[in-house]
Amino acid sequence: MLVSAARGAGDAHLYRLDGDRESAVRERLDDCGVPTGEGTLRRVLVAPAPGEVYACNDHGLYRSVDDVRENAALSSRPESPSDSGDGDSFDALAAFGDDLAGRTCRGLAVAA
Repeated sequence: MLVSAARGAGDAHLYRLDGDRESAVRERLDDCGVPTGEGTLRRVLVAPAPGEVYACNDHGLYRSVDDVRENAALSSRPESPSDSGDGDSFDALAAFGDDLAGRTCRGLAVAA
């Protein structure tokens, strides 16, 4: 399961959770290709197909097609899981530059 979480405004991280809710092992995914940490806002995650997950934040749009695990990608709505890539690496698809800096992504739709 991939989860985007923010400690506060401008300090967001990406986590992988393995296991069930009660005993999940949490791994912070720094250096996976999506900007994290101080100066970043939380990202929205979407898994449109097995083995594929998109992440969007104020820095840009990113895509992971890592090996599929029995995981889920979650946006801000935990009740909407779907199979996804494992998030080990993301490729940048678009950089937003200064136009969207400091603006929180509130949604993401991916069309085939």
